[in-house]
Amino acid sequence: MIGSFDHCRKIETTDPRIIMKFLFYKFANNESGATAIEYGIIAGVLSLAIVSAASSLGGGMDARFQQVSDFIAQ
Repeated sequence: MIGSFDHCRKIETTDPRIIMKFLFYKFANNESGATAIEYGIIAGVLSLAIVSAASSLGGGMDARFQQVSDFIAQ
């Protein structure tokens, strides 16, 4: 017997072609990697939105603080 996999049946052969076919089939049907990639893309888009919003607000806040500073200096 060549190896047992977590949630899969055991392979009861030593033929490397059958083992490779089984491993390829298992890899092709595994969707957990696709879910991780989707979450990564969502996190990237959200971080871009946050950075762009913060940078646009940052410029406005800088101008507002300068107005307050000028008012106090008078």
